[in-house]
Order: sequence, then C-alpha cells, then structure tokens
Amino acid sequence: MDRKLIKMLFGFDYKWEAYTPKSQRKYGYYVLPMLYGDRFIEGGGCTERQG
Repeated sequence: MDRKLIKMLFGFDYKWEAYTPKSQRKYGYYVLPMLYGDRFIEGGGCTERQG
C-alpha cells in the first residue's frame, strides 16, 4: 500500500504501528484503513484481550 498516495488522494495518514511504542500509537497495534464508499475512514484494528 502506498501511504503517500493514500494521504494525497484521501487525506488518510496510515501507518502500521506494530513496532511503534504504545505511547506514540495513533490507532493501535495493527490497523488497516477501511474504504467506505469513495473515501477512507478511520482504520479498524485488532486488540488483545487478557483474562
């Protein structure tokens, strides 16, 4: 996925944050951009539940 192109076309700044420190993550551990109609919306990601 070309992050610069997605940002230029849709204004969506996407980054895979698995190796980003938790305190610096914008969305979460692993997030994918979601296409809704003709635009990207906030990404959806996975979370880990403990317990």
